[in-house]
Amino acid sequence: MQTKKPEWEPRPTKRMMSLAVKAFTQLPRKFAYLYLPANISIEYWISMTSHISVGKAIWIGLLVVNGPVFLLMFGPPATFVYLQDHGFITKSHDWIGMVLFLCGVAVAWLWWSLSIPKWRLWAYERVVDIAQLKRSAVNAGLTWPDGSIFSKTEIKSSAHALREQELEVQRNANKPE
Repeated sequence: MQTKKPEWEPRPTKRMMSLAVKAFTQLPRKFAYLYLPANISIEYWISMTSHISVGKAIWIGLLVVNGPVFLLMFGPPATFVYLQDHGFITKSHDWIGMVLFLCGVAVAWLWWSLSIPKWRLWAYERVVDIAQLKRSAVNAGLTWPDGSIFSKTEIKSSAHALREQELEVQRNANKPE
C-alpha cells in the first residue's frame, strides 16, 4: 500500500528554532559540518535567530519587568479590599490597606531595581539599535532617562555595568554614520 504525501510540509516554529540554536551552540564546533550546509558559517546561523526588533524587546520588558511591578503594587491592596468586602476583615482595619499598598510599592521598586538591569543587558545583546531601544524604553515607561535620579536606584554589579557599556560602545562603533 502506498502512503499518501501530505499536502503541506510542517515548518519549524520560533520555539523549535530557539531550542535548535541552544542545542547547536552547546555542540563542539568540530561537529558543525554535520549540521550546517557548507556555505553557512556557525556565527551567521546563530545571528539569524538571535536578533530581535526593538518593539519585541520592549514588549518582553513590559511583561517581565512592569507586569510583576503592577501585581506587586496593586495585588495586596486589591486582595485586602476583596477580603474586607466579603466580611473576612472588619472595616475598623482600613489602615492595613494603606500599609499593604506602601509595602507593595517598596517591594515593586525593589523588583524593578533588580530586574531592569537584567532585561537591559538581555535586550542589548539582541537588539541592533541600542539608542532606539533606550528611547523606546523611556517612552514606554520601562526605564528612566539616562542620568535620572531614579535610574540610580538600579541594582547591578560592576561587571554587569561594564558589560552594558561594552555593548553600547560596540554597537555605536558598528553603526554607519
